[in-house]
Amino acid sequence: MSDIDAIRACIGKIQTIRVLTRTLWNDLGNTMYTESYLPRLVGLINRYKETNYWTNTYYSEIGTQMPVVSLPQRFSLSSSKIGQQYLQDIMIGCETAEKGLEVKLRPKVEPELIDRLDSIRNELKSFEEKGLDLRLIKNIYTAIEEAEQGHYLASALISSRTNAYISDQIKGNSDDEKVQYLVDNGIIHKDRKDEQKQLLSSMRLSRNFLSHRIDLFSDSGNVLVLIGGTVALSLIFLSL
Repeated sequence: MSDIDAIRACIGKIQTIRVLTRTLWNDLGNTMYTESYLPRLVGLINRYKETNYWTNTYYSEIGTQMPVVSLPQRFSLSSSKIGQQYLQDIMIGCETAEKGLEVKLRPKVEPELIDRLDSIRNELKSFEEKGLDLRLIKNIYTAIEEAEQGHYLASALISSRTNAYISDQIKGNSDDEKVQYLVDNGIIHKDRKDEQKQLLSSMRLSRNFLSHRIDLFSDSGNVLVLIGGTVALSLIFLSL
């Protein structure tokens, strides 16, 4: 089994453990499950310890962040409140391991790109609060996720269709006319030549990717231009 297959298998096991842990947590106050509570808890802890051991063995930087869970020798049903703490630690450990291992599946991308994408993702939270169309937000999030995976062409295409959609809502027959319309109506300041140029570049690049040219491929630079353009156009869309 390859490293990638092993990681995926471990993530699958973690997800199952988390589901079973949540189920046991919900059943904790139900008297019907009192007798089965302890063996179920013991089983979950054993499965979690296996996962914790594997993660510590191969990816100690992740495994050391997972809570250590071990049932004491003396544990009874009267200790069920203590059992809640074990379940909580298991859920924390599963979340920690899954997030950490998912990163291992991603191809290596430039740290600068990751930092910029994280910044854009944080910026999107304010867009939701301002009422930006959730379909647009979903497209932007997807474009970011694809870029983080190193899927630059997929990210470029998703950003391009988002940019084209917003651009079509702006009056004007060409990209230049649309930008001029935004300037004339005070949406973009007339002295912000850099902002106008960046917007034009993003709009034109989007149309190139959505054309029938099969010779166009993307890189991290194009991705940042397109996603950055999507953010700028989304702000404009809110103003419109």
